[in-house]
Amino acid sequence: MTIVEEKYTAAQVAVDANLAEGKDWQKSNVDRRIRRIGFTGSAADQDTRIDVYYGSEKVMELRNQAIGLMRPRVSTFWHTSKLTLPAGVPMNLTVVTAASSNAVYLFIDFAELR
Repeated sequence: MTIVEEKYTAAQVAVDANLAEGKDWQKSNVDRRIRRIGFTGSAADQDTRIDVYYGSEKVMELRNQAIGLMRPRVSTFWHTSKLTLPAGVPMNLTVVTAASSNAVYLFIDFAELR
């Protein structure tokens, strides 16, 4: 299991930005799946959209479900996936609608499939 917790400034959450790029959790040498993923932040509920890709295949869309950096409340807004992210394939988090003015908080819980 790998837990990812990231905070991004509004400037980092710009249209077409890949929030996973350069992160050590973007790729793995074992198959994985998302057990839980969620994010909060920005200045208005649901004003930011991030598309999740396994390689070039889009697997889900996420929108912020609460304003502010609310780690304790992110668990209220989980999304899950039963799709496998194959070993060596990068996970990409592409910003479609940018954060309006405030930072965002991202949480991912990966299950390693061995």
